[in-house]
Amino acid sequence: MELTPKVVAAIGAAINAYIADEEALLAMQAQRAAEVYPRQAFSQWVMAGRSASMEIRRTWQMRLVR
Repeated sequence: MELTPKVVAAIGAAINAYIADEEALLAMQAQRAAEVYPRQAFSQWVMAGRSASMEIRRTWQMRLVR
């Protein structure tokens, strides 16, 4: 295949379009990674309830062993 200026220009345009698409994809992925998702606030009541339920389970296990 002979490389004419038109073929070289077409190859260059295709490579530039591919690189532009890749850069757009990377920018979109970086934007998604930078978004801050709402988090549930720390609640002492939730942690106290969880630790209390764990303590109750542990005491039941200890009673079943006896």
